[in-house]
Amino acid sequence: MKELYLSEFKKDALKELGNMSASHAANALSEMLGGKVNVTAPDLNVVKISNMGEVVEGDEDVIPVYSRLFGGISGSVIMLFASRYGPEKVEQWSSGMMLSLGNAMSRFFGVSLKPTVTVLPAGKPSSILDYLRSKLGKGVEKAIFFRTRFMHSSSTVCHFFLSLNYDDVSYIMKAQIPEFTEEYGSFSELLETFEKLKVVEIKLYDILKNTRVPKEEIRSFLRNFDPDDVKEEALYKRLVDILSGCDIGEGITISRISPLELLFRVEDCNVCKIIPASKKGNICYTTTTTLGRIFSELLGIGCEVREVECAKNSADACVHQVSMEQLDVFHVLPEGDDIEFLERLADTAELPNLPSRELRIADVYAQYGVTTMKDGIVTLTDLGRIFLTFAKNKPREENPASEEKPPWES
Repeated sequence: MKELYLSEFKKDALKELGNMSASHAANALSEMLGGKVNVTAPDLNVVKISNMGEVVEGDEDVIPVYSRLFGGISGSVIMLFASRYGPEKVEQWSSGMMLSLGNAMSRFFGVSLKPTVTVLPAGKPSSILDYLRSKLGKGVEKAIFFRTRFMHSSSTVCHFFLSLNYDDVSYIMKAQIPEFTEEYGSFSELLETFEKLKVVEIKLYDILKNTRVPKEEIRSFLRNFDPDDVKEEALYKRLVDILSGCDIGEGITISRISPLELLFRVEDCNVCKIIPASKKGNICYTTTTTLGRIFSELLGIGCEVREVECAKNSADACVHQVSMEQLDVFHVLPEGDDIEFLERLADTAELPNLPSRELRIADVYAQYGVTTMKDGIVTLTDLGRIFLTFAKNKPREENPASEEKPPWES
């Protein structure tokens, strides 16, 4: 006997497939009725064939319609129309609805579906049970039922069911979806990939929810330009731990290619292993999204993230470039008497013979183009003057994540 077992993730995916089917059928019905047809909140359950009365219920007479999908994938659609509409209208409506549904499913799966439509005699909903049992497949103990209702002017036009038995689900899972085949393979492989990537998202959510990064930790990292010493920064270690903790991969290192641009290198990338891509290309979208969320939600620094190298594209490692928003970095950068020092520069053409502490401050800001240093003489740049005005007047918040553009980018 064929057993029908699906993970919760695959059930959710089939539920979305049911939503797509119902939406296209409802849109077709809306056009024929000349008014909006609403779809109620659906449910999806695996039901024993012997207990189908739990699915098809009610005492009012209905006109049942049974439709079977053929052509690459398979499935059954059952519609129970209120008997007041009569068999002629029901046949017209159901034919149009199944045509629209079949076309949508054909486009999605890259097949040519041919739905059949059979209008049955009016009767109680329970009267369709024997007919359905005979159509859903011999030797099949269970079937999936997606159920919803189509409403028009606050009254029920029909009950809509998408039913899938073991063989139907097998055909669907083996189907190749044109839009995703090169990256994910079959529909089943696509779902398995998304299910594994979902684990990464859940772990990231928990980390973001339960982690707070001190502003001093972010500032210290942003002010450190020594490629060896920066590896000892608390934020460096934290970022590596977060990515490892999300199962992004191992062998993670961070380097800087400019003051506002970082490179994250993942030597052993789990995301690449999860995605069964056959085509070459940069495919670690999950890592890109994860880095973007870490910077924006955890550090309060907006950024643009892009994958510049990928192991799936024959690179030695997966490398992601993070370009940080200048305004957000400048919010965090100042500490102690930095602003006072920059104000002195603004009031003086140049400051020679600075003590070592102030030279270190000047060197940090020189990296960001706020100051220049030549022959021991420090000056404030035009960018520095704009930054100073902004820094003195702009209220600062802990870990801000501003969308506002700074004056020097306007």
